[in-house]
Amino acid sequence: FGGVMSAAGEKPAKVSDKSSNSALGKNLGGWLKSKAASLEGHVKEMKENAKLIVTEVSDSVNTDLDKAMAAGKRLTKQIAGRNEERVDATFGKGGLGMELELTTCLVRKVNVGGQAERLGLHVDDRLIAIAGESLPAIEDDRAFTEAMKERLSKMGRPVTLTFVRKRATAEKAATAAPTEPSPQNVPAASD
Repeated sequence: FGGVMSAAGEKPAKVSDKSSNSALGKNLGGWLKSKAASLEGHVKEMKENAKLIVTEVSDSVNTDLDKAMAAGKRLTKQIAGRNEERVDATFGKGGLGMELELTTCLVRKVNVGGQAERLGLHVDDRLIAIAGESLPAIEDDRAFTEAMKERLSKMGRPVTLTFVRKRATAEKAATAAPTEPSPQNVPAASD
């Protein structure tokens, strides 16, 4: 980019670099544009693939949940690192078959033969979500109770209620051995 010496040995004359810089700029600009377009194409393809994956996973999960809802089953999942398990119970039409303490969201009673019993709920299970939506934060017991009454009264059916159960309770219920009859309840042997 220096000058060019004249034949007479005069000072070097400056050659305009504008034309060579312009050509270099055009070439570089064209290359950058093609690379940007190529990257945009790759990003677009990655987004489309991510959407397909999300749709496929979502469809799979929804199919499993739909099957569970149709069967009126409960789904349980261990909560990693905690001494609790999550229980998703899908209730159909009719009474829930349980008494729920609205200020603590704890199941206080499970009615014999009711939906809650058939779905395997236990006393002291804690309600944490209705139809996949977490319960509101408890700031005021009275306001929370009113909000819960309204929400429970407006829920359609079937509806999935999500509970958390202490794992010790779950294990105790699963491993409880039949009790031996006490001597007072054993009928006397007939002679």
